[in-house]
Amino acid sequence: MARLVRRTGEVFSQEGLTGVLARVERRLFSPDRKVFLRYPEWAERHGRERPPEVASPPLVSIVTPVRDPPIEVLRATAESVLGQRAARVEWCVADDASASQAVRDELTRIGSRDERVKLALLATARGIAGATNAALELARGELVAFLDHDDVLDPHAIAWMQRAFVDPGVGAAYSDEDKLERSGERSTPFFKPAFSPDLLLNCNYVSHLFLVRHSLLRELDFLRAGFDGSQDYDLALRVSERTRIAHVPRVLYHWRMLPGSVAELPGAKAWAYSAARKALESALERRGERASVGEGAWLGSYRIRRELARPIDLSSFAPGPLPESARGETIAFLDGDLEPEAGALDELVSHARRPDVALAVPRVLAWNRRLESAGLALGFGRARVAACPFAGRTESDPGYFGLARATRDISAAPAGAFVIERSKLEALGGFPLSVPRAHAGIALALGAREAGLRTVLAGEAVLVRRSTHGSREARGDAGLTRRVLGEKLDSEPHLSPHFVRGKERLELP
Repeated sequence: MARLVRRTGEVFSQEGLTGVLARVERRLFSPDRKVFLRYPEWAERHGRERPPEVASPPLVSIVTPVRDPPIEVLRATAESVLGQRAARVEWCVADDASASQAVRDELTRIGSRDERVKLALLATARGIAGATNAALELARGELVAFLDHDDVLDPHAIAWMQRAFVDPGVGAAYSDEDKLERSGERSTPFFKPAFSPDLLLNCNYVSHLFLVRHSLLRELDFLRAGFDGSQDYDLALRVSERTRIAHVPRVLYHWRMLPGSVAELPGAKAWAYSAARKALESALERRGERASVGEGAWLGSYRIRRELARPIDLSSFAPGPLPESARGETIAFLDGDLEPEAGALDELVSHARRPDVALAVPRVLAWNRRLESAGLALGFGRARVAACPFAGRTESDPGYFGLARATRDISAAPAGAFVIERSKLEALGGFPLSVPRAHAGIALALGAREAGLRTVLAGEAVLVRRSTHGSREARGDAGLTRRVLGEKLDSEPHLSPHFVRGKERLELP
């Protein structure tokens, strides 16, 4: 009880009553509570799996900046590194002028017992980025992994991660993660989606564990000063502009919850969020995008507002083939009972105009302002065609790690809720007629994927249904759609493969 009172007080001091109530709701009433409750059993079962061996595994340099962690925590971190199995590793550590001599003595002791430890004891503090770069100067590995001084790696973390780099086109990779409670219990798993350029612009979801080819890091001149607290976010954004990033869907990183840590108290380090915003502004400038960065729907998320370079030429139609008289540079396929909220159509058009985006999809609220859809996920729903596993949530609920509100890549759209440029629609063969009309947005999005175009959920664009006829699942002849689209309906990259398909909500097996 004392721990609960203390924790509640910490949350209240950082996030106010809203933060406290949000956590109570998440623990007791969240639609995701089944995922969190089943996780310990799931983790024990899946923790027994072993990675296949890689011929001639590369040397992996695990780099860690250190600054006054508790000694017992530092030892656990060291043990998790030096205990890596079926992998060649070295641990490159830079102590950032820790005030505690005991920390420096412990690092020296660890290094004296294992030649894989490379140690730099900095005389003056350089900050997180500077200390990490000092550790990188010691690295000899082909791959570099980033590890905080108080976190823990799964014993097979590097062995699983190195498999992603067998593909020479992959320059970086990230894993799933969870939290390590003070009791030692693992909790709050983040089963991540495949790499999503737009989700990365919304928040630093790749985070831990992150590996990058050493050669690419050299090209990028390592970590940049001025982004401490979000130096990893800045790096991930820059890496994403230069190479393909793979996702390893395994929980390989345990983020320790300590007093004052972001893992336990997201609002603990406000300066990190300012640095993240700066990293995003820098990324947009590099990419030549005329856009601004604002606060997102939850702490640690951001909203990108793209400027519209020319007036909107938009025509709206009910789902179906366009009439011959149709005009407009951009086409909105909207059900007749949907009403756009202020700015929604501008937001959708700003995404639809992006060269690599085909369908821009809004969040649709039901008449009672509960979420009806935030795009569609393939294989979900009772018919196993496509559904929104976040449907039914409150309007403000960000969903599982923000996926119900974040602007991000998705796989499919409701037939009556998306915007597309006319030229792209024509290049894709027009409104699909080979499947039931209710599934046309699915077929069109899959065709766009094959053509190298993306479908994006514009999380800030909201449409409200004024009738009571909406559905969380795309209705129609599921048998016909499965015959036409076949195995494509089983290829949902934007929700973790660990979530059970055929369900209406996120569930673990």
